[in-house]
Amino acid sequence: MPVNTKVLKHMGPAAEKAIDVVDLSLRLGGTTVIDSGGLQVGRGEVVGLIGPNGSGKTTMLRFLAGLLIPSSGAGSVLGADIRNMGSWPRVGLLLEAPPFIDRMSGIENLGILGDLGGCKDNCVYEQAMLTVGLDPGNCTPVGRYSAGMRKRLGIAQAIMDDPDLVLLDEPTNGLDPEGVVMLRGIVRACAEKGETVIFSSHMLGEVAELCDDVYLVHGGGLTRLAAGNGGAALEREYLSRVGAKV
Repeated sequence: MPVNTKVLKHMGPAAEKAIDVVDLSLRLGGTTVIDSGGLQVGRGEVVGLIGPNGSGKTTMLRFLAGLLIPSSGAGSVLGADIRNMGSWPRVGLLLEAPPFIDRMSGIENLGILGDLGGCKDNCVYEQAMLTVGLDPGNCTPVGRYSAGMRKRLGIAQAIMDDPDLVLLDEPTNGLDPEGVVMLRGIVRACAEKGETVIFSSHMLGEVAELCDDVYLVHGGGLTRLAAGNGGAALEREYLSRVGAKV
């Protein structure tokens, strides 16, 4: 999927590089999760993060969301220096288990999150819910939602108000086939608008279909893999690089 040049032509020569990070190190407690990694992403691109459980995919997304200060490294995320979280860009983040208030409805949850982010337009929340196939008039408490409905609501809060960077942690988990198709459409629509999308997944076929670039998170490193060769080729390369015995 190419970068959206209709958006870029108004943004200057440096606009095409959404993320440009080198020599990145991320530590959690006393453990180094990412060591001297690098990530380069163009605006309007879709990038997949793949890797074994516990390899650091979620940690990488938290860093890109501005929730984790790097131990070392240099570069920028949508023009913001990675060492200065105070100027971080507008980010939509879906965590694998979105933290909603169970006693409140879906739209009430989006309203609280929107208020925290400076968005106070009910129409924005309603449209986000409709986009993911949820009824904004449904007063059912989120605590009674199915896993798939909670995931849809999590996607809604990540994309509402058109953030510059959309980060999705295992977005297909819990979704039925219809939901997976819906998610593909949302990701493509975000990219068409010039928004950068990065998501983690174990579904290599889905990654191969949607992504312009793929990075393997493994052994503390970030390795750029060949993109566009299909899910079977990506699976073979993945298994080879992680040393899997099948």
